[in-house]
Amino acid sequence: EAARQQAEARIWERYGTCGVAFVSDMCSFSRTTRAHGICHFLGLIEHARRIIAPEVLRHGGKLLKFEIDNSFAFFADVDSAVHCARDLNARITETNHKRAAEDRITIAIGIDHGDLLLIDDRDFFGDPVNTACKLGEDVAAEGEILVTARAFSLCTRDLPYVMDRKHARISGIDIEYASLAFMHARGRR
Repeated sequence: EAARQQAEARIWERYGTCGVAFVSDMCSFSRTTRAHGICHFLGLIEHARRIIAPEVLRHGGKLLKFEIDNSFAFFADVDSAVHCARDLNARITETNHKRAAEDRITIAIGIDHGDLLLIDDRDFFGDPVNTACKLGEDVAAEGEILVTARAFSLCTRDLPYVMDRKHARISGIDIEYASLAFMHARGRR
């Protein structure tokens, strides 16, 4: 027991931090793939990545990785992550206006805050990561931004948004969260 606790303490000392887990997931995979084929959807993934990466960086986030149609990013504060989510959805909406219906993309985003392990700016682990994944992949609908109550409580900027407080029970875990809809398209910080 003592050896396990020492190993855990060393891991947290080296990789432990407090921050924001930001997870996005592309929507309509099954429907798009069935209608247009997997190669078409792979092209849409590449298009989404070209939009997501610069927005995360512009808002001070660290883009840790892409896994298929998901993105995983770390932010030091909730305000930056929420602004990124807002601007990312606005940017996607802008590009969709210029594309054929079958070439349009949408994403769902989950955001949580707390203690986590950040491994060399390439990956992260911990409860906030798990919760952000659940919200972004399993709960959020197209274009939806879901922020846990514990993360939302740390927002310090006034944003023009409509918030719907919700509750979900996923994998035996209760999650209090807010669904955010912004009142205007795109704003600079």
